[in-house]
Amino acid sequence: MSGKRNKPPQARERLFLLDGMALAYRSYFSFISRPLVNSRGENTSAIFGFVNTLMKILDEKPDHIAVVFDTKEPTFRHVMYQPYKATREKMPEDLSGQIDLLKEVVRAFNVPCVELPGYEADDVMGTLARRAEAEGIETYLVTGDKDFMQLISPNVKMYRPGKRGDDWELLDEKAVKDKFGVTPALVIDVLGLTGDKSDNVPGVAGIGEKTAIPLVQRFGPIERILENIQRIPQAGVKQKLSEHREEALLSKKLVTIDTLAPVKVDPDQLVAKPPDYARLKKLFTDLEFRSLVTKLSDAAARGARPVGSEAAKPAPGEDSGGATTDISTDEHSYRLVKNRDDFNELLKNLKKSPAFVFDTETTGTDPLRAELVGLSIAVRPREAWYIPVGPGAKAPASLPLEEVLNKLSPFFTDPAIRKVGQNIKYDMLVLASHGVRIEGPLFDTMVASYLLRPDSRHNLDALASEHLKYRMISYDELTGTGKERRDLREIEVEKVSDYSAQDADITLRLSELSWPPMWSFLLYRFLPGWSSPVSRSMSVT
Repeated sequence: MSGKRNKPPQARERLFLLDGMALAYRSYFSFISRPLVNSRGENTSAIFGFVNTLMKILDEKPDHIAVVFDTKEPTFRHVMYQPYKATREKMPEDLSGQIDLLKEVVRAFNVPCVELPGYEADDVMGTLARRAEAEGIETYLVTGDKDFMQLISPNVKMYRPGKRGDDWELLDEKAVKDKFGVTPALVIDVLGLTGDKSDNVPGVAGIGEKTAIPLVQRFGPIERILENIQRIPQAGVKQKLSEHREEALLSKKLVTIDTLAPVKVDPDQLVAKPPDYARLKKLFTDLEFRSLVTKLSDAAARGARPVGSEAAKPAPGEDSGGATTDISTDEHSYRLVKNRDDFNELLKNLKKSPAFVFDTETTGTDPLRAELVGLSIAVRPREAWYIPVGPGAKAPASLPLEEVLNKLSPFFTDPAIRKVGQNIKYDMLVLASHGVRIEGPLFDTMVASYLLRPDSRHNLDALASEHLKYRMISYDELTGTGKERRDLREIEVEKVSDYSAQDADITLRLSELSWPPMWSFLLYRFLPGWSSPVSRSMSVT
């Protein structure tokens, strides 16, 4: 894969990935009452509808594009659960007969067709989307399948066809929250509870979205819900979860898109190219697509530019922004804990959260010798607290270190709460030197970055810039350099608060991006059948 892009933000490269079979089905059934049949008696509805969809996408002037297809071979999900998709009706013969020719038409547009035996199109699209995201390329998943909502992020969106020709919908993180009431990372937990009849994913019998969504909102992932069954007030829901816990865990695995599939092409190889007009005209003439032959001839006569040669324009609903943000332009709420009331407010928020980020600020790089100046904690994106501690912190009324650690300790030792950090081993050693143990599942964004892309940079500034388009306050900006460098205890506490709270907040945002691919990486590469959270050893060794 190539390095970073040099285009200005308003002309960022964009990748469109089309869900081939899903769009073919959609096109076929949209003409089901009046199918398109040529003079040879061949049904061409799927091809005609698909071509119109593809041409609409090409009008968006993508830089990169591919159509991704399923294969006939069983996937790893069939190995995991034999009845997977067993209840699906066989593809209609007059649709299956169009697929090879449809692929030929796609290739005549000079659009790559991508497929991978043993994996679904979802996995291939998810893998390419995450690779593109790492390269700073915006990705649009052209599909109507709600399962893809788990992949949505600031740089990955769904472009969903509507029931009519023009009512397409662009789905972002807000749309996912509106639909499921949770972040994209937790969509798999809602789907794991509800199941999916069309794919024969069992879920938990008797639990639909109205029950599943509040459970996930309250407890978080399915694993945590199952750990807290006794805290669920409804007796019937308790019983269903107790009786079907294995189905819930299995279903979550089945609906999780593998974003680390061994796809042999990268986004840079999916460059949009001009269509082969002569080949397309021959195919359209043979298919008797007279209107498309006319449209194609008009485009060729105009000397249409190669697809993607113009500056990329945003998809419908998107503006042309995208400039890098920083603390001065990014919406956030960072709170300096000045007294016990502020601290108690933080503790209340921790009690409601299935996970939190923590970060320590110290006087040096040796975790066993450095003095602790403060801690920052984040439980939600764009919201974090900074607690200055002890007499060393330059704060008008910092809380005693012993009191702070004593009250935070139950959260650090709670085995049901996931602790997240960037280079978390350092912070754990700092707290260990003050008698605080960290127990339960851990997630380290630095380690996740290394495992997913070992050849990239893994420091927080680099990860924030690459994945969030966010410029961090650097340590040098805060403390100065060389002879001018100041000890953290000498710097205004408000500045240290912004710096530290930002670290925790950005780590949380990165964890929401990296948790799904990291989970997939572990589950399908190293630990088949394993359903525990990320292990402690991964983060601290």
